Amino acid sequence: MKLNNPKISVVLAVYNGEEYLKKAIQSILDQTFSDFELIVVDDGSTDDTESVLNSFSDDRIVRIKNEKNLGLIKSLNKGIQSARGEFLARMDADDISYPDRFEKQIAFLGEHREVGVLGTTVHHTDEGGRVISTLIEPLTHAGIVWGMFFECSIIHPTVMMRKDIILSAGGYDINFPHIEDTELWMRIVSKTRFANLPEVLHEHRLHRGSIGNTQSDTQLRLSLILRSRFIQETIQKNISPNVNRWFSLNETILSPSEIEEGMSLLSWIYEYVSWGGLPDETTRKFIEGDYLQRKRFLKKGGDNIATKRIIGVLKKMLSAPLRHKLKTKFGKFFGI
Repeated sequence: MKLNNPKISVVLAVYNGEEYLKKAIQSILDQTFSDFELIVVDDGSTDDTESVLNSFSDDRIVRIKNEKNLGLIKSLNKGIQSARGEFLARMDADDISYPDRFEKQIAFLGEHREVGVLGTTVHHTDEGGRVISTLIEPLTHAGIVWGMFFECSIIHPTVMMRKDIILSAGGYDINFPHIEDTELWMRIVSKTRFANLPEVLHEHRLHRGSIGNTQSDTQLRLSLILRSRFIQETIQKNISPNVNRWFSLNETILSPSEIEEGMSLLSWIYEYVSWGGLPDETTRKFIEGDYLQRKRFLKKGGDNIATKRIIGVLKKMLSAPLRHKLKTKFGKFFGI
């Protein structure tokens, strides 16, 4: 019996993840900060996932076996409920965490007691592990909140969280599959502070079977529901379906009245995020620059219909690795 609770509980849920699982687990076991337990929830896998798990003898690994496939959200909540650590760290079965990830996250959280959710900068890699892009999210709480109105600004498998905050929120909501992280962030953003570390401490693998590639339609549908709810709760405004869709997909065609509505909402969001003061000049420039750029693109909401439709088709045809590579190179307003 383990008498002392670890500092960190790492929660990794896996379903038929034999291809990449061994490297993912090894990257956790190789962490320079070693006071953790690794909770692996095998969600009823039918491939050789169990054999991969059996190849490890490290007593920090805690195994939970679902007799049938319950899905990611129920598996994550199951892992959280069994966690003994003060902090929860997420990990995906096809990713790689760099050796100093936990060390740097624990140090930051020790110095910033107000922060309850901490992510990192990531490399996106392809199926063979080759780096294809670097995703740099906003570092401060204000920048992350600004980003929440448009897209997720904290990368789920990189986060370390204070367990008491997640437990008090009731964990992940099963009604938002494939976007459960965004729903949780929006639900707790008023209860704690968020931050991202500037260092690249994680590799997020993009491949044919990844959620972003196979469940993009579900993610979009649910993200529209979440954004509408989030805007209602934060700035007490309604958003029409087409403008809501434009916030996710800037190739959406807008009427003059919808452009006017979008302009008004952008101004309200900017005032809301800026109201409490911005922590530093870098954050101010980021939010202000992004705000002005979105306004410029919104003004062209009814223009270039043919181009917008072509971009919409391309988004469906291109692979996730290529989309992320283009997005990083040309910027998110390129439309990919």
